[in-house]
Amino acid sequence: MKKAIVLIICILLMGINLPAEAGDFIVEGNVGIGTDTPGATLDVRGSAVFNEDGGDYDFRIAGDTDPNLFVVDAGLNALGFGQVADYSYGLTKFTFVSRDKYNAMTLDVGQSNPAGQANGMLFDIARTGSADVTNDTLGIKFRLNLMGSGNISGQLTPFLAMTNFSSAVAGTSTVNTIETSNFVARWRALNNSRTWNINSVASDYLSIGQDANTGIGGITFSDFRHFYAQDSAQGTFTQQTGLWIDKQTKGTTKYGIVLNGDGIGADLVLGASKETRLYGSSGNLIVNTSGKVGIGTTTTPTEKLEVNGGVKLNTAAVKPSCNSVSRGTLWFTQSSAGVKDSLEICAKDASDVYEWRTLF
Repeated sequence: MKKAIVLIICILLMGINLPAEAGDFIVEGNVGIGTDTPGATLDVRGSAVFNEDGGDYDFRIAGDTDPNLFVVDAGLNALGFGQVADYSYGLTKFTFVSRDKYNAMTLDVGQSNPAGQANGMLFDIARTGSADVTNDTLGIKFRLNLMGSGNISGQLTPFLAMTNFSSAVAGTSTVNTIETSNFVARWRALNNSRTWNINSVASDYLSIGQDANTGIGGITFSDFRHFYAQDSAQGTFTQQTGLWIDKQTKGTTKYGIVLNGDGIGADLVLGASKETRLYGSSGNLIVNTSGKVGIGTTTTPTEKLEVNGGVKLNTAAVKPSCNSVSRGTLWFTQSSAGVKDSLEICAKDASDVYEWRTLF
């Protein structure tokens, strides 16, 4: 029996190199924990716990060329991908660092056929408790740091969201609405054989431009708004504003809003029924900082109202009563055939009696 035990020990020692130093344990071959058929150098079939006692013991996985491909920093209670050894990039709770021109992180979620909602990335941040919030709390923040000395010769895009409409199958598809709270910087029909009809692009929404389409298909928009600020649905609000732009005070050109239209259509439309329109061709309308209005002129008006052209009064409505409210009002009356037209002004006489006086 003793000979058998000695033989077994000798066989085991044949596969194990005795430690060269205290604490070393070298195995030639695979090690299996929870399995007698390990399929890798270390094959664990069960749970694994590292640093159960909570010491400052880091964990690291090296890549082919990056010694810090995956790092768990116990002292910082954080993990990172692609971190440099001294963490000079600032290791946070969860950090990606890329030291080449490619993406630090890419999420590519594809569904070949299933219907329903699909999210490429969902950030769901909830704050509970009664403690005060003393600093900004952000659901997501995009920051582009430019700290190098080189010039930027191409396009600089701090944030870009792109929606691609693409299908190799010919036909027509309809998108009923673009969901609220979207930011889209580019629309594209990429390598597309289909026509995409977008019926409603409205809500808390900002859109900038459309890239050139490729393929025989395209995108057709209806009820498209580059920016749409809805009225708030609930709550009590003070000084609620659809769009607020503070005055501009820096530089040589200090424009709050610039509408760079072609003058063919109205560049600015006011009112729910579009009853007020300002056209952008040169000299159509000028309102200066002194409250003087110029119409049809390219120079600054010198009076409260300066019209470079005729003034037409075409009053087909019922003439109002002449009183202190309508005092100074000009009224042109279009008469029927055979009766001359008349131009009147509302004024008072020396007895303080208001009446319409015929000018001609």
